Amino acid sequence: MEKIKLTKIITSFALILLLGAFQNTFAQDTLDVPQGYQTLDGAIIADVDANGDPLNLNRVWRLERGGWYLITEALRSAKGSPLRIVAAKGEGHKPIIIPVVLPDVGSAPRFSRPTGDAEYVDLYISGINDLGGTGGKNMFRFEGEGSRYILDKMFLDHDRQAFIRANAPSQKLYITNSIFRSSATVNNPYEGIMIASRGGYQDTIFVENSTFFVASSRFWHSYGGVMHNVIFNHNTFAQSGSVHTGNFMSGRTINLTVTNNLFMDISIEGYRNLPADEYEYRDIWPIDSLYADTIATDAERNIYFGNNVYGWSQEVKDYIATRNDTVKLFDFHGPSTNALFSMYDGMSAENNIEESVIFTDAPDINLLVAYAKDRYDNDGKMDNLIDIRADRNGIGTLADNPETFGLTDNEFDFSYATTFAAYTHGMNGAPVGDLNWFPDYVVSVKPNNQGSIPSNFSLEQNYPNPFNPTTTINFSIPTEGMVSLKVYNSLGEIVTELVNEELVAGAYTYQFDASLLSSGIYFYSINTDNFVQTKKMLLLK
Repeated sequence: MEKIKLTKIITSFALILLLGAFQNTFAQDTLDVPQGYQTLDGAIIADVDANGDPLNLNRVWRLERGGWYLITEALRSAKGSPLRIVAAKGEGHKPIIIPVVLPDVGSAPRFSRPTGDAEYVDLYISGINDLGGTGGKNMFRFEGEGSRYILDKMFLDHDRQAFIRANAPSQKLYITNSIFRSSATVNNPYEGIMIASRGGYQDTIFVENSTFFVASSRFWHSYGGVMHNVIFNHNTFAQSGSVHTGNFMSGRTINLTVTNNLFMDISIEGYRNLPADEYEYRDIWPIDSLYADTIATDAERNIYFGNNVYGWSQEVKDYIATRNDTVKLFDFHGPSTNALFSMYDGMSAENNIEESVIFTDAPDINLLVAYAKDRYDNDGKMDNLIDIRADRNGIGTLADNPETFGLTDNEFDFSYATTFAAYTHGMNGAPVGDLNWFPDYVVSVKPNNQGSIPSNFSLEQNYPNPFNPTTTINFSIPTEGMVSLKVYNSLGEIVTELVNEELVAGAYTYQFDASLLSSGIYFYSINTDNFVQTKKMLLLK
């Protein structure tokens, strides 16, 4: 077998792109859309021939920097053709897209409802319509079965149910370098969700270097569907009030990797102090059994939680203390999830710690505490709730105050002091959470083969896992000696030898490039004079 290319990385943390996401070229097929009323939705609707077929399957709609776009139709392309909307490069604010209320309809449309592949880059989408009310729920409603959806460098602002609703099976969703702000409603707290997978079965969900804050319910809800491949890496989640059984309802995922994320003030309504048999899932991120082997068995699943940080502000802890043990905050993983982890070799969690991280400038947590108190004191109150939405501009009509739309110079800041353990708790010593708040770490992070000599031998779980096509393997040796690190396929055949040399004591990072291999389970094994260990990894293409 041809030897796999090996690169020993010093400043590692190669951010994976499962998608091949940004290989589109915006050259001959790019059309510039002037700002204005119906210029964007009108241009997309008109881009067809006499038979209603798309004029160009490689079309890219490019919006003006600093431009304002008022839409009266949900954006979708003809007959399931690809939809690509990007911002022009250069200076100026992100293009601002605002839904407009039509008098004869009485409501504003959702932003986009594609039935085929779609890509959105560097846009600001308002969930507040031109009259100051909430626009159509589900800002993005993805309806193409087996389609691929990409969001990069987006700012999504205000939704009253879920910013994203994956509405058909076998979809692939990729979210990178984006911000989701304020998903809440004053008359139904259970609808304040960030991502909702309603298609029953989803192929891939990949979320990296993004920030999600202020939700009345959950950050992710799969509605009991089975997820195939899910990776959450280096994201920041802050402030949710959900009293649900967990905040990230992806419990039936087959291949799940959750690494380097920061969870602060999640599900602060907590759970009522019920017996375990009445309230089983006491998790921020619960894992459930598949209950069927039509797609996979529990023993075939690959689930890994590593190097995450979770915690609560002092204001939240003080509020919970007033409830005299009638309300408790969720564990990161509760009894049911831990029981599954103990039963199956493919499920594990390590290096997940609790710390009360204080952000540089986050929304006032006292507002969410008052919301939780109001809900509790009024026995799960459902309407006329405190408005917890965060917006430095306030919320107003376009005619009266256009400055209420878009971002301010003093937007919320989710960086935090270097004195917190979270600042070096990520893999390779990087900060946990969205690395965009720490620009020096976006491209490269601190090497892990410098500093004090390790006290023990160790072989860490590769990350990400599952991976495509590259993954990182870390190991430590406390003494100098001969080291072998090999990768095997499921038949026990050697795929490549990453290391076969004398190494001094220290921590080492290697990158395994599986570009020439097919999908499947692989094993990597370290062998020294005093230490032998093997771990499993999953390549998904």
